[in-house]
Amino acid sequence: MSKDDILLEAEMSMEKSVDYMTHEFAAVRTGKASPGLVENVDVHAYGS
Repeated sequence: MSKDDILLEAEMSMEKSVDYMTHEFAAVRTGKASPGLVENVDVHAYGS
């Protein structure tokens, strides 16, 4: 692997990490309550 290949692979990996964290932090809100906080919460009730 050349130096350029290693740098390209590292850059792509870091971009994926930043994209993932940006998505995860989008669900975090402070202060005012938001319906987005419970958007991905599954609730099982009444035997469903």
